[in-house]
Amino acid sequence: MNPVGAEGNIFSSLFDKVPAKRAGASEDIAGTILYLVSKAGPRQQLTRRKQSYVDGVSLCVDGGRILLANGQE
Repeated sequence: MNPVGAEGNIFSSLFDKVPAKRAGASEDIAGTILYLVSKAGPRQQLTRRKQSYVDGVSLCVDGGRILLANGQE
């Protein structure tokens, strides 16, 4: 079995369509999770002062693929 990104992998042609030119790695998702649980990320509203400005957002961890889906190059 070929690992994702290896030569001859059936997904190799898809990587050309992603601006990052690679498959996502666990570290990519880990960085997003670290942001969400950090002081910079959204928190439950405990008091009005502690409310995060990030609210109701979908974080797209896709290597930039969404830019191409929206017609940007």
